[in-house]
Amino acid sequence: MFTDVVEYQRRLLRNLAGMRPYSVKTQLEKGSLVEKSSGLAYEIDDPEIIRELAGNQTGKIAMGPVYRALKPSRDGIWNMFHSDGVTIRDGKRVIPYSRAFRAGLGECSEKAIAIQLSAQASGMECHLINGSIGEDDDSLMFDPHAFNIIYDEKGGLFIVDAENPVRVNSDGTVCPYSPPITAIEPNGKIKVPSKWKIGRIYALF
Repeated sequence: MFTDVVEYQRRLLRNLAGMRPYSVKTQLEKGSLVEKSSGLAYEIDDPEIIRELAGNQTGKIAMGPVYRALKPSRDGIWNMFHSDGVTIRDGKRVIPYSRAFRAGLGECSEKAIAIQLSAQASGMECHLINGSIGEDDDSLMFDPHAFNIIYDEKGGLFIVDAENPVRVNSDGTVCPYSPPITAIEPNGKIKVPSKWKIGRIYALF
């Protein structure tokens, strides 16, 4: 059911996309830049690249296929940013996103970009968040982390963390982590129901 709280959260995210485009992006287009970390960024060179993903289904968010297709490799990703074809913009090393996607390499940033493109292809409202993750509500230590927030047609906002599913079953199927959002606090911390916390706390900043 559409509520005033959800509408407030949607407006907040849209406003933050204008005020803090590094932290919140609502639409990726050809030529969009997405920062991976300090000094590194991807240029979206093919917004429809998600169609190349095995198991992708039109109208659905490709959480499982993205997790299976993009494997974390710090060395592999580092090498891409220090090889031929890198451009320097405003002091950042920039490469086409398609290079990582087609190489099957991806940590949280690469997966969050893929989820964003998947949602856009499905006509769903989605936000790519360059935020942070901690261990509990009282945590003072947060690590940089990219994830997504998706608006569901039934009237709610949900976190989608493609990098950290709840579990991966023995047959390779993925149980995604996609808890409903109950509140976004002024400090950027995102509240979810207690049963969904499982030792995690997400923040926009």
